Amino acid sequence: MQDTWESVACEIHEESGYLGGAIDAFVLAECCGLSIRPWPFPTACIDLTSGTIRISMARSPRSKQRLVAHEIGHWALRRAGVEDSEEAADYVALALLLPGCTVARDLAEVSSLDALLERHPNVSRRSLARRLVHLRAGSRLYFAASAPTDLTTSDHYLI
Repeated sequence: MQDTWESVACEIHEESGYLGGAIDAFVLAECCGLSIRPWPFPTACIDLTSGTIRISMARSPRSKQRLVAHEIGHWALRRAGVEDSEEAADYVALALLLPGCTVARDLAEVSSLDALLERHPNVSRRSLARRLVHLRAGSRLYFAASAPTDLTTSDHYLI
């Protein structure tokens, strides 16, 4: 199923003209023809009929990025005719924010989690870790018990 979800995200990247680098979910939503409106509740939702994502603007910037990407995920799954679920939308959201080819290139060029996060400022450490596991790149990446995270030292935890 993950291959299908990965394909859904790749299709959105191709159609939006993604050329590499950090993804901004708000810009991606605009490229998909979706609008974003403030909402007084702590979660987010999408009205598929109007193409409107509603989100609390009181959330942290990274949280808003993840929530908007998650709602784009619901939209993209339904658009592709793929069964929509929270698990699927979560997966697609991370694939949208952290495209596999970009993450693979970045892993070859950096030696710390902090450096990887600098290249992808719109995602949290936790989201990055989850995506690395999705891509099975986690076997290369170690997380330090405390910052800074240096991938070359030995007192780390393997994901």
